[in-house]
Amino acid sequence: MPIKFRCPNCRQFLGISPKKAGELTDCPACGRTVRVPNLDGTVSPVPAARIDHRDAQLADALSALSQIGAPADRPAVIAAPRAERAVAATAAPVAVAVPSVQQLPAERLPPEPAPQSSSLDAAPTLLFESDADASEPVRVRRRKPLPLELWITAVALAAALVFLAGFLVGRGVERGTRNDAPVAAPLPAPAEQPAAPAIPGNEPPVEAIAPPVAATGVSGRVTFASGAGSGQPDAGARIIAVPAELTGTPSLSVAGFRAGAGAAERERAVTLVRGAGGDYAIADGDGRYSLQLPAGRFEILFLSRYVPHDETQPADSRLGGLLAACFDQPAALVGSVRIESETIDFDGSPLRLDHAFSR
Repeated sequence: MPIKFRCPNCRQFLGISPKKAGELTDCPACGRTVRVPNLDGTVSPVPAARIDHRDAQLADALSALSQIGAPADRPAVIAAPRAERAVAATAAPVAVAVPSVQQLPAERLPPEPAPQSSSLDAAPTLLFESDADASEPVRVRRRKPLPLELWITAVALAAALVFLAGFLVGRGVERGTRNDAPVAAPLPAPAEQPAAPAIPGNEPPVEAIAPPVAATGVSGRVTFASGAGSGQPDAGARIIAVPAELTGTPSLSVAGFRAGAGAAERERAVTLVRGAGGDYAIADGDGRYSLQLPAGRFEILFLSRYVPHDETQPADSRLGGLLAACFDQPAALVGSVRIESETIDFDGSPLRLDHAFSR
C-alpha cells in the first residue's frame, strides 16, 4: 500500500511506494524537494542547501547572472582562471559547521511488507480528493446513462401493472356488489336509545310500506284507545308476520324493523322477512296495513307507535321466546313501546285482521 502524505509547500496530496520511506524526492506539483515520511509516521527535516565555493561552474554561472541588466559603464567582473581559483580555494579552507545529529532512542519497527512492483516506485503520484481533509483518495465513477429502450420498457411495464391493479380492484368491487345483491347481510343495530312512543298530533308523517302488486293476503286496521275511550288510528304501527316455525333460517336483523329506520333499511328488512316466508308492513295515517302471505300458520306481531310498554304487566314468556328465535336483538326491536301478537292459520284467501291496543 503506498505512503500517502501532503507536500508541506503546496499542500498537494501525494502517494509513493513504501520503499521510498525517509528519502528525499521532488513534488510533482510544485517541484520542490520534500522528505517522504517514515513507515512509523515520523518525518525527518530536509537538510539546508549548501553552496560549494570550490565549484568552478557555479562561480561562472553566478558571474554571468550578475552581468544581466548591468549598465554599460559599469566595469565587468572578470573571473579568475580556474586554476588560480582552485589554488586560492585550497590555500584558505573554510570551516563549515556541521549540524549535530541528535541520537534518537532505538525503536523496534514492524517488519516491512514484501516489496511490490508499482508505478509509485520512481516518483510520487498526485492523488485527487473531493474533501481536502480526507485521508484517503476518493474515486469518482461516472454512471453510464440507461439506454432509451430500457426507459421505454420500464414505463410500459409500470403502466401495465397500474392497469392490472385497477382492473382487479374493479372486478373485486363488482363481484362483492353482486354477491351482496340477492341476500342482504344483517346489519348491526346502531348504538342509540330505543324509540319512545310518539305523541298524537306531533308525530312526523308515516311512510307506509306498499304490499306486492295484487296482494290478496292479510289486511286490517290498527288502533289504540285514547284518553276519552275512543279508538284512534295507530299511524306508524309496525306489523311483522313470521312463520310459526322458522327452521334453518338465521335470526333477522332488527336494523330495518326499528321505528324511524331509513327507507333503504326498511327495504332490506322487507327483503329479509319475505325471504323467510313472512312479510312486513307499516300502518298508514288511518292505521291500515296489508300483508302478502302464503298459506300457512303465522305469528302476527303488532308494535304500537303511541302506546308505551306496561311495566306493571308480567312478561309474556311465549312472546319473548318468539322474539328471541326470530330476531338478533329483540330489546332493540321493541324499545319502550307495547308489542302484542296473534296466531293465525292462513289458507291463502283474503283475511281481515284488525288489532286494537288498550291503555
